[in-house]
Amino acid sequence: MCLQRAEYHGQVALDILGNNLHQPYVGGKCNRERIEEAVLLGIYARELKPMNQEDVDFICDLLDSLIVEYGEKT
Repeated sequence: MCLQRAEYHGQVALDILGNNLHQPYVGGKCNRERIEEAVLLGIYARELKPMNQEDVDFICDLLDSLIVEYGEKT
């Protein structure tokens, strides 16, 4: 069960996109390892609300769907 609401997931996803933390792509999808590390550091720095793995997976799945829908910008 996610700790945060979908609205917060969207905010975090947009922040990740804005800071290019989803790149470099891995197999045509977002860079989950890099995102997980950034989220963990953000939680420790108290810049992000507490999240669990389900929250991070939800955010990554959202980003992957955006990448599929809108493609890689050049």
